[in-house]
Amino acid sequence: MNISQAALAKAAGVTFQQIQKYESGANRIAASTLFTICDALGMPVSAVVPDAHDGAKTADELAPFAPLLMRLNPHGIEVATEVLRVLAASPHLKN
Repeated sequence: MNISQAALAKAAGVTFQQIQKYESGANRIAASTLFTICDALGMPVSAVVPDAHDGAKTADELAPFAPLLMRLNPHGIEVATEVLRVLAASPHLKN
């Protein structure tokens, strides 16, 4: 992708050694770090994470919600979680 591991590490906010560990598979990568790395590489997360099932939202499609969720206080997180539980139990889901 024409970017050095050092430059990628800086863009991702991790160390050069951590990038090497991700690349070799020695360490797992956090979803937030994966978003950042894919952004630095100019590629969608869906290019490196296969769809789990048909109809699933890709990380790119869900990314706009992350800043909103990060702003929630603990009570807001509880409310959002309950809303998602109710929706997951509804007949409006794709099969």
